[in-house]
Amino acid sequence: MYDPSETIRNNIYTCIMHSTRTAEGVEACVYAGVTERFAACLPDEAITLKPILLQTLHNMCTTESGLDSALASGVVKVCIDLFSCKDAIVRADAGRTLGFICFSEAAKEEALNNNAITIICDLLINTNEKTEVKATASLALMAITTTDEGKRQMFDKNYIGGIIALLYDEDRVVKLNGLKIIANIAVYPCIREILVEDNSCIVVVKRLARGEDTLIAKHANFALAAVQYVP
Repeated sequence: MYDPSETIRNNIYTCIMHSTRTAEGVEACVYAGVTERFAACLPDEAITLKPILLQTLHNMCTTESGLDSALASGVVKVCIDLFSCKDAIVRADAGRTLGFICFSEAAKEEALNNNAITIICDLLINTNEKTEVKATASLALMAITTTDEGKRQMFDKNYIGGIIALLYDEDRVVKLNGLKIIANIAVYPCIREILVEDNSCIVVVKRLARGEDTLIAKHANFALAAVQYVP
């Protein structure tokens, strides 16, 4: 992976990525120190090669030892930093990998400590951002906002309106993740008060709950119940 030829490095990365499609392959890569090396070289690697490194790190997190290795190697921060990459494919893959790893409580904490809420929300409210980036970034935010600290930061940094805007997005995945985020953050009383007072939120959630898309309707009803909850 230190070869000066991008073609050769790509071939090496591709071979390793394919090997991580099985649990046995992941374990072998963990033992060989692949996680640490990929995390270390990702920031400075050629843009065209970053996606395959991110896909490999995503695969590595499918086992407990691979997840532990990714956390120890700083993969969470690497993914967050890559949201600033000029390439949309890299940003999307960074969001996908971060969203997957952040189902770990330790990863959520690390993400919060590395300003993930601000970075992801600023990306999501950017009307010029690519749909595929919003889809994976909103997945990561959905995972992070299951925590009390994630909800508090969403309130403190006043990103509630930006999340409501996701419910109007034309992309199904973005809309679905937006509903899940609303359901998460509505548990926080101060946020729930904002959502109740914002008529546009209630209106769009009710409309989605009556829609023909059964999965969207299901999560719209979850979100509506969370917003309208009375202690």
